Amino acid sequence: MLAELEHLARGAAAILCLLVFHVALSDFRAQARMSGGTQTCISMERDALLSFKAGLLDPVGRLSSWQGEECCQWEGVRCNSRTGHVIKLDLRNTYMPDYDAVMNGYARLNRLNSQSLFIDEMSSSLAVLQQLRYLDLSGNDFNGTTIPLFVGSLENLRYLNLSWSGFGGRIPSQLGNLSNLEYLDISGNYYQQVDIGDNYLYRLHTVDLAWLKHLPLLRNLDMSDVDLSHVQDWVYLLNMHSSLIVLRLVDCGLTSTMSATSKSNLTHLEVLDLSCNSFNTTLEHYWFWDLTGLKKLHLGVCDWHGRIPKELGNMTSLQVIDLGFNYLVGLIPSNLQNSCNLKVLIFEYNNINASIEEFMDRLPRCSWSTIQEFSVGYASMSGKLPIWIGNMTSLTVLSAGQNMITGTVPIGVGALGNLTVLKLGGNKLEGMLAKEHFSGLQNLESLDLSGNSLKMHIDPNWVPPFRLKSINLESCTVGPRFPEWLRWQTNIDILYLGNTSLDDVIPDWFWMTFSRALFLDASGNMLRGSLPLNLQHMSTKSLSLGSNNLTGLIPRLLPVNISKLHLSSNSFSGSLPLGLKAPLLEELSLANNQIIGIIP
Repeated sequence: MLAELEHLARGAAAILCLLVFHVALSDFRAQARMSGGTQTCISMERDALLSFKAGLLDPVGRLSSWQGEECCQWEGVRCNSRTGHVIKLDLRNTYMPDYDAVMNGYARLNRLNSQSLFIDEMSSSLAVLQQLRYLDLSGNDFNGTTIPLFVGSLENLRYLNLSWSGFGGRIPSQLGNLSNLEYLDISGNYYQQVDIGDNYLYRLHTVDLAWLKHLPLLRNLDMSDVDLSHVQDWVYLLNMHSSLIVLRLVDCGLTSTMSATSKSNLTHLEVLDLSCNSFNTTLEHYWFWDLTGLKKLHLGVCDWHGRIPKELGNMTSLQVIDLGFNYLVGLIPSNLQNSCNLKVLIFEYNNINASIEEFMDRLPRCSWSTIQEFSVGYASMSGKLPIWIGNMTSLTVLSAGQNMITGTVPIGVGALGNLTVLKLGGNKLEGMLAKEHFSGLQNLESLDLSGNSLKMHIDPNWVPPFRLKSINLESCTVGPRFPEWLRWQTNIDILYLGNTSLDDVIPDWFWMTFSRALFLDASGNMLRGSLPLNLQHMSTKSLSLGSNNLTGLIPRLLPVNISKLHLSSNSFSGSLPLGLKAPLLEELSLANNQIIGIIP
């Protein structure tokens, strides 16, 4: 009897629990419907976000939605649908300054024209967001302030991106408290300080990376541009992170004094970027050669010298090999036959000093259809291009300029339908170029054949399949007639036709077809005719037509943005226009003409 009563009691309790759960679930669903299907914002966290916003300058109103009670619906804010806690704060600025702009002192752009959020001192109110898993403040301007210490208290963070945000000073070791962190990006944090005519470029720095060992789950680490020049045993400390998949340490002041390790534990690493550090040593016997799972290896601009190690052939998963801008000599190793995944090969600005045909013959045949970029410009290459180059059907960039390559351009180049960049300028190529060399290049955007002894023999009625942005045919034989196929190139930014044996009248369509071009050069020819008196419809910054047979008057109205105008050694006559308006003009060359009168 007692057992039956207990059984009935347990049954009643189970029914009661189900009823309570059903009522609670119904109540939750009702609240969700009342709040538009989203969890109600927690007031304390809403206040923290508003306090953070109050300390910001937001010139374009990126946070204009941050008002009202429901912070979970604000731009860049995401809450847990069950608890209502803020779990994601994404204030990434989609504008990111490029590296060259930073190094030239232009990183701090005009605030009124920027999408950045600005701050002089960050409020610690975000420390309230203890359930935060994702924080992205990249691309903003925090005015040289240090990374705030409270970030180290957000122990649930999985993702932290503070890149290109103007942080300065020393990296706080409190980041080591973020034991759940999987993604950390603090790259690009330069800060420009201006003192009475002097510019100083500061950046994040540290002398100790010991805090990294407390981040066991780290999969992506980018500390590019952080000054690590005083860090000891950085290889040893990073070697503890067997979970790392991506490691980027670009321009960190690393040198050859770094310590090495006998065997790397970075067995899951797929991307290694050590570009722009001054190792100044040979590539042999380095710690990363046993990382056979690597897919991308970036070692450009590192002062490497000597030969390319044969260990490269053991890294059969590689897709990207970037060894550009070093002092490497000789051919790639002959044991690459199993590297069938190659997509990008960059060896430009080295001293290879070998035949390009022999160099390319060492590429594994299984990769001919996968390679997308092959760059060997300025690498002391000689010999001829291989006739089988048309088999590289995925090639988008072929850059082999400024070498000593001889022979003709293989007709197979015209079959590379994915090619966007073709750079063969500055070599010793010769022979005829027919439309078959270009007939299949429907995606071509940049063409450089300058400085060779090439002659274009193309039907004037030919309509090219491409729309180029840049053409450089300088010193090739293009004339005597002005090439009609150029009239279809309405997207041109750069056109160089200097010394191309043109002996013709500049066609009327020239000035409209190239009205959007920034750089136009057809100097050193025998061009005839006169220039339009009004060129204001053009966007040209540089116009060079010197050393031709042009006549007539100097244009009265020039392109408003023009900074360079070279019309010397022609037969222009008359006087200079009194109302010549060119406020940005820096160079003006009118020598050796028949111009009379006074200089306005």
